[in-house]
Amino acid sequence: MDNYLNGIVKEIKQYKNKIKGNKMIKDIKVEDKIITIDDKKYKESELSPTVKNNLAILGDCNNKKILASLEVNKNDILIAEYSKRINDELDILNKKK
Repeated sequence: MDNYLNGIVKEIKQYKNKIKGNKMIKDIKVEDKIITIDDKKYKESELSPTVKNNLAILGDCNNKKILASLEVNKNDILIAEYSKRINDELDILNKKK
């Protein structure tokens, strides 16, 4: 995350240097991101790299959990549909007898 923020700051500084002649822009500042954990607010810059990494991993785990849940729901729908198709075909077969 630090590399990401450093990259943004670097890009802003480069942009600032390109537009130095423009009198309308006085200064560009990067605001520190606020992260809320258990209803407490923390500045991202004050968090250790370990906490930042663990937050990223936690976010990834939550995303995977949501995707897995969606996949289960999708499979439930498919199971119901194909079960219905099988029963419909068996009903047709039983009517012929």
